This record gives sequence, structure tokens and C-alpha cells, in this order.
Amino acid sequence: MDHQTRSHLQQFYDEDALKRNLREAEDWKLQAREEFAEVLRRRRLAQGSSYRLLELGSGTGRDAHFWSQQSIEVICLDFSPEMVKLCQGKGLTAHVYDFTQSLNFEDSSMNAVYCMNSLLHVPKKQLPSVLTEIRRVLMQDGVFYCGVYGGRDFEGPMMDDPSGQSRFFALYTDDGLKKILSEFFRIVSFASLDLQNGRYKFQSAVLTLPS
Repeated sequence: MDHQTRSHLQQFYDEDALKRNLREAEDWKLQAREEFAEVLRRRRLAQGSSYRLLELGSGTGRDAHFWSQQSIEVICLDFSPEMVKLCQGKGLTAHVYDFTQSLNFEDSSMNAVYCMNSLLHVPKKQLPSVLTEIRRVLMQDGVFYCGVYGGRDFEGPMMDDPSGQSRFFALYTDDGLKKILSEFFRIVSFASLDLQNGRYKFQSAVLTLPS
């Protein structure tokens, strides 16, 4: 991600942090989170051990706080200092970090990785290196959740951005997203939900390491 794009996104999320912290999550986001939570519950019962989850693009910490209430050790990364402050205010372990860089964690150190609407800001040429790092830090029996907006092939500043700020997005068709994800992970489940009368989709995938 070039410096100008990163700075624009960081400024937007810094300025929008407090408003987002007060905003209620959409029902479909909560449903996607609950479905992944059930996946984690089954795996934790089978493993009978403590659980460590890395969240990339934690935002206000709403989801991370939910995970922490499930007795999961959560580590939050976000490149917005204001978002990280909100996470820390909820008692979460959170760091200002650009996860398009190498992740500062040991190999096979995470039971789970969770990305809700954060990979959609990663330039397409950088996504393979980000997925490589996620794969590296994930335990062999770990699980990765990826949720993004998409439904069409697009990359660049979005002129019809609902925020009015023309943020940078990298969007994929369903087939395009499944193709890139399957190059690094085994797809356990993939769902695509039409939003705003089909204007775009929310794509949700649960992934594990290849056998």
C-alpha cells in the first residue's frame, strides 16, 4: 500500500472512530460472527486448551470484545491510532500496526485469525503476501475467518463510497475471491449475501490450512 493511500485511510478511520464506536452492528454481521463463534466453540471443545485469536483490522474492538468474553485471548491490530485507543479502552490488547507488513508473531502461534472488512483495503498485488503471513502464524489445526465486501472486480478509490471519502477498495467477484483464498487455504465454507438490492455483496469464508 503506498504512503498516500495508507495516510488517507488512516485519517478517515481516525476521524470516524468515535462515531463508529456508537454505531450498532448490522444483524447480518452479528450472524456471521456468531456462525464463526460456533466453529471456534467446536474446535475448542475438541482441543481442550486455551485459545489465542489474532484480529487484523480490529476497528473499535466490538468483535474483539465479544471474543474476549468467550475466554479467548485476543490480540488486536489496526493502523488507526484512534481505533486502537478504543480497543484498549475496552481492556483489549491492541497495537497500531499495518498488517500489510510482516506480522510480528512466531510461526504457528495463533489458534485463529479473524478479519472482518479489513482485507478489502489491501491492494490486490499485496494480498498474496498478507495471506502468506496469516498462513504462517496460524497453527496447523487453526481456523481463519475472512469477511469482505465485494461481488465485482474493482480496485482503486471508490467514487460512490457511501462515506463520501472515495476510500481505496480492492473488491473481488465470488469466484475471484475463492480462487485467491484457495491458493493458500482450504475453504471450509463460503457465503455471499446480496446487500442494497444487489449493489454489492458481503462475502464470508471460513478457512483452514491445507492438509
